[in-house]
Amino acid sequence: MDDLRHLMLVPDSMSREDIAANAAIPLVAAGGPAALTLRAVGEQSGYSPQAVHQWFGSRAALHRAVAGRFVARWTRWVDLRTGRQGIASLLPENDEVAGWARVWLALHHLARADDEVASYLAYTRSVERDSLARLAGPGGSPEALVELHALVEGLRLQLCSEVSTDSYAEACRLLDRALARSQVPSA
Repeated sequence: MDDLRHLMLVPDSMSREDIAANAAIPLVAAGGPAALTLRAVGEQSGYSPQAVHQWFGSRAALHRAVAGRFVARWTRWVDLRTGRQGIASLLPENDEVAGWARVWLALHHLARADDEVASYLAYTRSVERDSLARLAGPGGSPEALVELHALVEGLRLQLCSEVSTDSYAEACRLLDRALARSQVPSA
């Protein structure tokens, strides 16, 4: 079990944003961005849809609140995991983490229509690239880091549909080879 999972799950918080994010994570992980409705969040959290509507006012505001809270959690979680566990920690190694990665990917769909959500994701991508740069060390080219980050995102997508010991191990091998290539200064 992930020793940093408490960063993604905040069950004791009474913050409306945390309550909504806690309810949204399993909804979006299972049903994609379309599952993120005022009614569904109300039912999942044990509050009435009317209460959730009063908290946020609209579905778009709910999306922004959930995105902001989830992305803040994800950013801290990713940053700490890569510092402790290296590049493989950027990939979902089990069904729970794959669910979080599905939420991360679903937020990209919401970001297409919402600049605020897009800005949250852009910040987190920069944190991930900084983590990759630390892992690559000095001498890694910016182009290699962009390619490495694209590989991480593609492997996340792949592992969201099937997380098995073999698929995770193969993804880790691919990332390790890509990281090694990014560390070789170009001539």
